[in-house]
Amino acid sequence: MKLLFPGLCLFVSLTMWITFSVTSCKVSRNRLLGVTLPLEAQKLPEVTGIVQRYRRAMGVCYPLLMLAGVPIVLIPERLPSFYLISMWVWLLITCLLGERLYRRYNRELYSLKQKRGWLMGRQRMVTVDTQVSRMKKTMPVSRLWFLPSLVIAALCPLLVMWNNPAFSDYGWGGAWIPLCLTMVCILTHHITATRPARVYSENSEINRACNFLYQRSWSVCWVVCSLLQSIGGSLLFAFLFLSPEDTNEIWTVLPYLLSIVAMLVTLLYTHDHIRRGQNLLIAAQNAPVYIDEDEYWISGFYNNPNDRHVVVEKRDGTGFTFNLATFWGKAATYASFLVIAGVLLFSSVFLLLLDSRSFSLTVSGNSASVSAPLYGASFSLDQVEEVEALASLPERRRINGASTAAYDLGRYYVSGYGACTLYIYKNNPPYLVIRLPGNTLLLNGKTPEQTREYADLLGGVKSQP
Repeated sequence: MKLLFPGLCLFVSLTMWITFSVTSCKVSRNRLLGVTLPLEAQKLPEVTGIVQRYRRAMGVCYPLLMLAGVPIVLIPERLPSFYLISMWVWLLITCLLGERLYRRYNRELYSLKQKRGWLMGRQRMVTVDTQVSRMKKTMPVSRLWFLPSLVIAALCPLLVMWNNPAFSDYGWGGAWIPLCLTMVCILTHHITATRPARVYSENSEINRACNFLYQRSWSVCWVVCSLLQSIGGSLLFAFLFLSPEDTNEIWTVLPYLLSIVAMLVTLLYTHDHIRRGQNLLIAAQNAPVYIDEDEYWISGFYNNPNDRHVVVEKRDGTGFTFNLATFWGKAATYASFLVIAGVLLFSSVFLLLLDSRSFSLTVSGNSASVSAPLYGASFSLDQVEEVEALASLPERRRINGASTAAYDLGRYYVSGYGACTLYIYKNNPPYLVIRLPGNTLLLNGKTPEQTREYADLLGGVKSQP
């Protein structure tokens, strides 16, 4: 499982590399590197030179960054905080560098365009063609195509409830992920399907063909992506749920990784298919309508006061972004940044606390307390119903908390004991099982001697299996 996170980071960086250095360097509706250019200017040496320098910069920087990430994978698993923070920093540098390089050459090309006076087309997107608008609802595929994905994704929470009802009170997080991602795909399908019909030409037939290609291709793409992630996510959850002892095996995450790769291929193919098809359709007639909106993208974000849509398609690559000229666009953008920053900060601080503090049991008078980050517990010795000493750990499934090569901390479902709170140093028997009213604790020390001291503080082992 240690390779899962760097694998996802590598996937993100490769996606950005392909998006920035491949798709943005291909002409799409007279746009090159995010700049709208007349046809005669696209082949000029000044323009091709900027594109070639950009490709060379991306071709040097990204391989070097990927090599720089190799030592991070070699960090021992006993230092999860250092490992995770190093991965976050590496991924952040990779994303910022890609964006910075793209923005640098995008502005260089935009400055050349202004210097040469290559202003073209209209300054506002044309969205009115009544003949095409009447037919727009028939272009995307029906939302009923998402039913198979919904059924497959719903199997995860059903599996939790069916396999063991006691676990269902705590296992909703992982169980709901495939279903939530399916809903994201449905929402993206809705955004695509409700996009106003755009005008690409003075010929309504060309407009109909371009809009049909866009609507049908993207709607099918989101259905396929939804199906892929629901299958991959459900298989991953089933493997981790039914075979918790195999969570370190690569085969448990392989279906999910394959589904992610398949989704990436689907997205890139759809984007390229639409780009090629629309370019051919527009080039086949003599009355194209070009829209020059470069000034609204030059900051790196979309900020168009003439467009009241909150969600718009990205100019390069695939996906959507927000219009900062609208209130909800600003709110969604800032909220996204805050959520990402919050997740990074919480996960890093949480693991730093785990690495810097140890689990310990102390007894004062008739009161006992377990010290541990975020999962501390206290109880009266009179509440202790039973204490067992186990030579090995039973089968367990993590509900929440942390699990590394060195320890298990948090809420787990333990075979034979139900939902428990674990304070376990792995591969260090014996392990104490402390039964309390409404809860069960599994605890040990860093040494067998320390564990026996804990047992004596609790009044000794009252039950020996």
